[in-house]
Amino acid sequence: MIRNVIITAFIGAALASCANDSPEHNEALQVECYSRSANEKKVVEDFGMYVLTSSGTAYPGVSNPVHVTYQSPGWNFSPILLSEDAQIYSFSPYTETTDCSALNINLNNQTDYLASAAISASKSNPSISITMKHILSKINVTIDGSSSCQVKLLNVPNAATYNLKNDKLTVGGSGNITTSSSSVLICPASSQVLKMNITYNGKEYDYTAASKTYEAGKEYGYDLTISDSKELVINGDVTITDWEQAGDYEGTVNEK
Repeated sequence: MIRNVIITAFIGAALASCANDSPEHNEALQVECYSRSANEKKVVEDFGMYVLTSSGTAYPGVSNPVHVTYQSPGWNFSPILLSEDAQIYSFSPYTETTDCSALNINLNNQTDYLASAAISASKSNPSISITMKHILSKINVTIDGSSSCQVKLLNVPNAATYNLKNDKLTVGGSGNITTSSSSVLICPASSQVLKMNITYNGKEYDYTAASKTYEAGKEYGYDLTISDSKELVINGDVTITDWEQAGDYEGTVNEK
């Protein structure tokens, strides 16, 4: 079962006066953003929205990206008034990059980047429901059943650009990805060899995973054991599971 990040947002339309072309009333966008797990609900603190016309050009009166932040007791962002049909894209975490076709992705900071496809909105249909997905892949490593290890990946893609309009990630530079965790976010790839340097119980081990396909939004489990020759080997199959749901986002419209 595929689990995605869900955002529900309501965007209000401004109705123009025939006499002076000024709004009769405004309906303000209000958003609540949470990350949910089995036992807790955690506020997601920021994301960005790109509001474009139906032809993909800059939307009148909107400065993209629209920065949505949480500050108790609610969310803060610039008002969005719909004067014509709109296409809305969302990306997390927020970035100041104005061109949503070239968003920078840095694997060294191990950020869980999320994105959504275009959602249509209009004055007659101002409420939208946005589904965001993970755009990276994830590997989880255990040694003898323990996740108390640190994984370093050698000579893998560690930078990319992401086109929010066509959901395409283009790999840039390569290098090592060093983490203090047993889980590592990586670029999706149709064929990727993973060379790992793993620290476990104060000792270092090397392991090379054969070339595999890694899909966006999927996590791959490597269950390793230490052999009699003190080399790491795979115990059983490499498992592939869907990423757990990362968050729910809901919103309501208040008329002013």
